Amino acid sequence: MKRALRILIAAQTYRPATNGAAVFAVRLAEGLAAAGHQVHVAMPSDRGRPYVDDERGVRIHALPALSLAPLYPEIHVTLWPGREVRTLLDGVQPQVVHIQDHYPLSRAVLVASRARGLPVLGTNNFLPDNMIPQLPFPASRALAEQLLWRMVLDVLGRADLVTAASETSARILRARGLRVPVEAISSGIDLERFRPQPGLDRA
Repeated sequence: MKRALRILIAAQTYRPATNGAAVFAVRLAEGLAAAGHQVHVAMPSDRGRPYVDDERGVRIHALPALSLAPLYPEIHVTLWPGREVRTLLDGVQPQVVHIQDHYPLSRAVLVASRARGLPVLGTNNFLPDNMIPQLPFPASRALAEQLLWRMVLDVLGRADLVTAASETSARILRARGLRVPVEAISSGIDLERFRPQPGLDRA
């Protein structure tokens, strides 16, 4: 392995959440740790209060967050986390930063990292098109789509490089005006867990 890096990953959602973005972030962090890197994860606290924990070689920094219960009990949001983020960066001293989304915590991590001259990688697992149909007022959907895209592009446009899970997603980001390099990198399949069994009939 090449030299080990000290990496900070910022994610809106992480374990114990089980959604796709959380699973992606967990596997990325634990995979990097297993490869010998020193990995830290910044996330909104699922308990509301801040805490630090170690899981499978990853140091987790849960920052103070507000629960959106009862509407969305599984979602916690950091409000103006700039001070906590700066303190975290001072303590961790990462060599590279990887934001997983465009939400407030990742935005704050990106801004503070840029102020320190740190390289920032962005990953996008979000497309406004997936959220728009769920909005309660059809008349507001066009405006909401514009605002959501503006938020996504504003954050990702300040990264050094952006990754997307497919070439289709990468093309959409480019078509929407993202000017930084975008690479399609598949989330992949764990071939140790998911592989063909010779005795089974094939479809």
